[in-house]
Amino acid sequence: MISLKNITKRYGDKTVFENFNLDVQENAITVVLGESGSGKTTLLNMIARLTPFDGEITGAEKVSMVFQRDRLVPHLTVKENILLANKTADVKALLDSANLAGTENLYPKDLSAGMARRVAILRAFASTAPLIMMDEPLVNLDLSLKYSIIGQIKRLRAESGKTVILVSHDVKETVMLADRIVVIGGGKIIYDKPSATERALTNVLLNNFHA
Repeated sequence: MISLKNITKRYGDKTVFENFNLDVQENAITVVLGESGSGKTTLLNMIARLTPFDGEITGAEKVSMVFQRDRLVPHLTVKENILLANKTADVKALLDSANLAGTENLYPKDLSAGMARRVAILRAFASTAPLIMMDEPLVNLDLSLKYSIIGQIKRLRAESGKTVILVSHDVKETVMLADRIVVIGGGKIIYDKPSATERALTNVLLNNFHA
């Protein structure tokens, strides 16, 4: 169990979280949804110990991250990028599973945006970390590619048994991906359910985020 207890995070005079608590279900995909500036990325960065905070986080000692930008190492091939995460990874099998057969010797500059995103996700799941955190991994992708990668994430999670915390701002992709949906706003949890329809989730957002 990944547990956040009494978390407080401030940037200068701005308080993002104060006495925030969250337990994250293992072996599942938890999608954190919220408006821009609600602290979604900050939440990931705190769990990954990339930013300081007050409070206690347990059960997240080793994590692997997928950022909005793929952050593949430009001077390494696709194969070498994946092996960075796990020297014993079966790179060919991973690439075959993502319809990327034959790309192992390409460099990031040779990949389309969608291919690079797939490689970044494969690299995260190839790691030995039990917790994968994703910061809007589907942003700026066209619809068909987005749906394909949603399928890839769900399959990799099921096969690996890893825990996934994924940040999103998109209702449709949240409903398609999540085993659990957590909506945050004003530094608090305003919705926490195993699932929701698009209409129900949209109503939650309309009732809580309005001009």
